[in-house]
Amino acid sequence: MNMGNIKKIYFIAFLYDFVLGVSILFFGTQFLIFFGINLPNHFGYLNFASALVAIFGLMFYQIYKDPIKNINLIPFGIYFKITYVSIVLYYMIVDDIAMVWKVFAVFDLIFFILFYLSYRYMNKKQD
Repeated sequence: MNMGNIKKIYFIAFLYDFVLGVSILFFGTQFLIFFGINLPNHFGYLNFASALVAIFGLMFYQIYKDPIKNINLIPFGIYFKITYVSIVLYYMIVDDIAMVWKVFAVFDLIFFILFYLSYRYMNKKQD
C-alpha cells in the first residue's frame, strides 16, 4: 500500500457512495421497483439513509484530497462500512434480504478492509 493507492481507494469510495446515495435519493421508487423491493410506508426512511450515504461519500472525497490531514475521518468510514455489512449479515441469518443489498454489502466489506489497511499503513508512517 502507498499513498497513491490510498488516494485512489478513497476517490473510488467517494464516487461509489456519493453516486449511489444521490441516485437512490432522487430515484428511490424506481430503484426499489427495479429490484423487486417493497416500497416503504414512508420515503423519509429511504431518503434519510440515502442522503447519509451521499454525505459519507463527500467525507471520502475529503480523505482523498488529503489523507494525512484527514486521517481522523477514516475510522468513521470504517464504522460506516462494517455497520452496513453487519446489518445485512444479520438479516441474511434471521430473515431474508434482497440480493442488491447483499451485493452492496460485498462492496462495503471490501471497502472496510481497504480502509482498515490504509489507516494502519498511515499510522505506521506517522510513528
